[in-house]
Amino acid sequence: ISKTNEVRKDVNTLNKVYNYSFSGTSLLSGRYQVFNVGKGGTYKIELWGAQGADHSHPGGKGGYTSGEIVLNAGEKLYIYVGGYSYSRNTIGGWNGGGSATGTWDTYHHGFGGGGATDIRIKPTTGLSIWNEYDSLKSRIMVAGGGGGAGTYYYNSGSYSYGMGGAGGGLNGINGIQSAGPSAHTNLIGTGGTQIAGGFRKDSNTVLVGGFGYGSPSGTNSEGNGGGGGGYYGGGGGYDIAAGGGGSSYISGYEGCNSIEEESTANNIIHNGSAYHYSGYYFEDMSMKSGKDSTVPTYVGDSMMTGNSGNGYARITFIKSENKTVDEIEKQKSNNLVNWHYEYSGLNLYVGRYQLFKVVKSGNYKVELWGAQGKTSNSSNGIGGKGAYTYGEIYLGSGEILYLFVGAQGYGTIGGWNG
Repeated sequence: ISKTNEVRKDVNTLNKVYNYSFSGTSLLSGRYQVFNVGKGGTYKIELWGAQGADHSHPGGKGGYTSGEIVLNAGEKLYIYVGGYSYSRNTIGGWNGGGSATGTWDTYHHGFGGGGATDIRIKPTTGLSIWNEYDSLKSRIMVAGGGGGAGTYYYNSGSYSYGMGGAGGGLNGINGIQSAGPSAHTNLIGTGGTQIAGGFRKDSNTVLVGGFGYGSPSGTNSEGNGGGGGGYYGGGGGYDIAAGGGGSSYISGYEGCNSIEEESTANNIIHNGSAYHYSGYYFEDMSMKSGKDSTVPTYVGDSMMTGNSGNGYARITFIKSENKTVDEIEKQKSNNLVNWHYEYSGLNLYVGRYQLFKVVKSGNYKVELWGAQGKTSNSSNGIGGKGAYTYGEIYLGSGEILYLFVGAQGYGTIGGWNG
């Protein structure tokens, strides 16, 4: 909140930089901050997600996102800087990091996922609250947090660990499990995607991340890593396994999958578009995972591999200008080219339909891929692969198509959509 006065004090200086570090009463209780636009113009926004907590082996590092956006004088952005979950067997980092478990203090430790860092156009009702849905769906840029680590140590001959998956990228990175007597590579948390949270790799429907939050780790006592926060959070690990990283999002970035404004917490509808429903979008964008070695440092004078510790945000005033609503909508319409739809659901067998709203009349090419049948985990049985269809169709502005993307068979349950 204190940044408001800083912005008002000097609104005319180009290349003025506004820095936002984690703010809160403790490392696990953050607070959002406000950027008041004092002068209309182009601003560069950069976000770094928080790292997942670690001990002898690392939690996943946070991702990085950046882009330039035109803002008019008087507008406000709300900045939620993710927290690093600093301790073992505790709750995750603020702004979506999944919690960790591990009650055998001598031998088994779980570590929480890192929180995401994001920009919103609607704040939560309280400074320290981050998880109200109407605020979460207003995010126009997100840098995913890393998954938490998991550790088991009995003696030098019985040692296993899990390294948290990195945050960021269109999809978060899966947790990484070591070899060892207690390593369970099938129980790691997978990374969040553009349409669903990560999950436990063995396809169990527990330990699933969601819109804005990483999954808590398993409920047993054996050192489990929590998922990282993100656009969608990473899945939680189970039985010494590490959590997955959260995904990132930038309005206007190719491959991102935005939601409809009418979406609710219980009915999230994706529209396949990279553009946020608010009309805010970025240009000259960059998105890097926490595994990328070319992530800029906070001062921008060198590079690093992902972000360590708490998240961070930086806003730089680039040039003076204003855009009308009509100009923004025209540019947004001109940029729309491809819409991407993946399977979207609350879990692996409860899917959700998605919408395509026609912005501009014209001919469209539609391509569909059917889902594969379930493949056996214990034998060489291979499920039949899905078919492919495509065609061109004329669609008028304002028309809506409803897309039901099928899911691969799950266990003995058939894949969603038939």
